[in-house]
Amino acid sequence: DETVAMEQPVVSTDGDYAVVYDAGGTTLYLIHRQDVVRTYSPAKNQELLAARVSENGYLTVVEQASGYKAAVTVYDTNGEPVITENISSAFVSDAILSPDGKTLAVVSIGEDSSGFNTAIVFYNVSDGSERTRFVVGSDVVLDLEWEKTVLWVIGEYGTYCIEKDAMTVDNVDASRYLQSFSLGGNGFAALFYTNYQGS
Repeated sequence: DETVAMEQPVVSTDGDYAVVYDAGGTTLYLIHRQDVVRTYSPAKNQELLAARVSENGYLTVVEQASGYKAAVTVYDTNGEPVITENISSAFVSDAILSPDGKTLAVVSIGEDSSGFNTAIVFYNVSDGSERTRFVVGSDVVLDLEWEKTVLWVIGEYGTYCIEKDAMTVDNVDASRYLQSFSLGGNGFAALFYTNYQGS
């Protein structure tokens, strides 16, 4: 057991691994079963924005970076960087590595004439090149989950399934409010909406 001070703690798990970090802070702990196997801190005066761990122990970290809006880095089980994407064109709220370790999906938030414009951008881990992107417009991405080759994306106003460079969308009536959701299903997602905000 270890006692730490965090203002906005976030926990992400996969298999026998868990990552615990302070969103907007500077402390991250990678846990395997019951042991802290690695700690991580970004460069001085930078902040952690998001982090996830894969079932094989690969760590994906989104953080502030000098001269860029964000940097996304995947680390292997030895703590060595596999790929780093320095992004200057848009903010990044989340990122997740595919189960086979070949694709990095990044949630990019930019602006257009109508306001915020969110996109899911896919990068090839082998060479860092952008493979494709899918625009979800002004929707706010709340969570991501890979299921084999399918990336599930939960938004405030819809569910997006992306596989083999094709996207299917299940939109929800904009007058309804998302209260809770789960990506724990096998081939499906469960979402609970109400007609009134705060119900």
